Formats: sequence, C-alpha cells, structure tokens
Amino acid sequence: MPKENTREQVRENYKRILEHGRIGSIDLKIWITDWFQALVQIQIYYIPEVEGFLVIKDFLQAISVKFLPAWVGQ
Repeated sequence: MPKENTREQVRENYKRILEHGRIGSIDLKIWITDWFQALVQIQIYYIPEVEGFLVIKDFLQAISVKFLPAWVGQ
C-alpha cells in the first residue's frame, strides 16, 4: 500500500499548490515552478483526475487570480 499512499500524497500536494495559486500571495514565477514540479509528479504516478484538459483548466483557474485584478482595473 505504500504506492497508494504516495499517489495520494502527490494528488494532495498538487491540490495544495493549486490553492496557493488561487490565494494569489505567492510570487508567480515560484508558483509556476512549484506547479510544474507537481505536474511532473502527477504524470509519473498517473493520477487520472488531473490529466489532459483538466490540468490546463486547473492551471488557468489558479493563475486567473493573478491576472483578473489587472483586467478589472482597466
């Protein structure tokens, strides 16, 4: 069962990183690096909930917090 525990940890880490992006208090470059490292891990462990379009959607929803305030102010 250690493999399942690791898969769950990878999935939870990915969710945590997305939440940090949504909060918007982390530097965007640092967040993208963290997100990419989590993406590599979910691909290695084949986490089906975050494949294909879902990964792109998660990414865009998380970073929209960084860009939306700038668009609203224009």
